[in-house]
Amino acid sequence: MSEDGEAHQYYRNLNTGEEYELSAEKRNVIGADIEGIYYMKHNSETNLHQTEDQMWYQTYDSLDQGREGQYLYQIIWSPYIKNNLDLVENSLLTLSHGELYVIEDSGDQVVFASYNWLTGKSENAVVLADRRIDQIGQFYYEADEELCENCGKPVYAYYIEGFTLNVSMPGDEAINAQLQEITDSMIENAPEVGIDEEEYHDGVYFREGSITCEVDLSYYNDRYMGLLRSGYDDYSGAVHGMPYRHFLLYDRETGEKLYLDDILASSEEELNAIVTRMFEERHGGEVTWEKELEYISENAGFLEGHHLKAGDYYLTEEGLVYYFGIYEVASYAEGFPEVLIPYDELKWKIDLS
Repeated sequence: MSEDGEAHQYYRNLNTGEEYELSAEKRNVIGADIEGIYYMKHNSETNLHQTEDQMWYQTYDSLDQGREGQYLYQIIWSPYIKNNLDLVENSLLTLSHGELYVIEDSGDQVVFASYNWLTGKSENAVVLADRRIDQIGQFYYEADEELCENCGKPVYAYYIEGFTLNVSMPGDEAINAQLQEITDSMIENAPEVGIDEEEYHDGVYFREGSITCEVDLSYYNDRYMGLLRSGYDDYSGAVHGMPYRHFLLYDRETGEKLYLDDILASSEEELNAIVTRMFEERHGGEVTWEKELEYISENAGFLEGHHLKAGDYYLTEEGLVYYFGIYEVASYAEGFPEVLIPYDELKWKIDLS
């Protein structure tokens, strides 16, 4: 970190002691072989989401001479692709032979393959997992950034993921309309995280506001679909942003949104006992959790209308996850304390198999 507050990257020749600044471009050096370095260049549609990554190779001789590196290939990012290039631990041992091993996650499939950058082709691909999400719908995203009309500085930005069904069941159109309404509302309210007044934009601590929302198809079967929306609202002027979760469960036959009391046959007391037991098993004996466990024992599992009095839930393939929000029973740093309740520990009104 230099005096101007910006991060700079340098290359040092250990034989000669000479040092060179790599470039003003952002680089992420991921490895090296006997002849040079491998690095990623990042192109960003907004400050929230990288849409393209380019992998480059540069020999040590070309670094000494200040020449540009060799472009290898490009990765296109799309919604729900998380860490779509992960180097395995021993991959750097084979890079000098023109080949590396990658794990590519498309959201539907996780594929392990060798990639020969000399030919530009993936080879020996093995499917590690296939969620078959594309059979019922697709992920998409909306992203934009608003600049100040006067000073040109970014005021706020948003990156919002969504999911649209293929309309293969009677209720799909109604569900798509409800989901799109949520996305539209978030975009409409996005300006609230920024500060329009130009006099604040030159402040030392000013930063643009941002809204991020990622979507996971956490549960689905032949009839029901559950979407978990994980968001982070970061207001300009706030000490830090606020994470949140929001689970939506739909019946694809009717298009109706379902609540916990629509699907759970176990009593509130039974749910309370299970949640209390699981949190006590995890945190019992911890002094910092004494009051929190008492709070959970008194409030978890009980409903007020359609909603839980304390905490919240979402469904996964393995069971019901009961969790508490930020600051509800733990510090900000501890995130969302949660427990997983297997489906066979509860009674249900619908078939979740």
